[in-house]
Amino acid sequence: MSREVVAIAKLGTSLTGFAGKIGVSYDTIKAWVKVRPDFAIAVAVAKAARCYGLEVECRWPMLARLKVSDRCLSNRALVREGH
Repeated sequence: MSREVVAIAKLGTSLTGFAGKIGVSYDTIKAWVKVRPDFAIAVAVAKAARCYGLEVECRWPMLARLKVSDRCLSNRALVREGH
């Protein structure tokens, strides 16, 4: 599950989205982080990977002098929240 949370985060999926994918609540994810150090590390890596992916996605259109994608704009608030 640790690899899966990182892999799905790289696609831009939030921890809440990951929880939904595996059929649990976000609160369950938070509880697992507290009791499973390996999973806590994976979640920290996943958050960073998601943020990096979204930053690259948002920056690339600007660097190419294109309009920023709607997905980029809708995900900016989520990145700030750390989900």
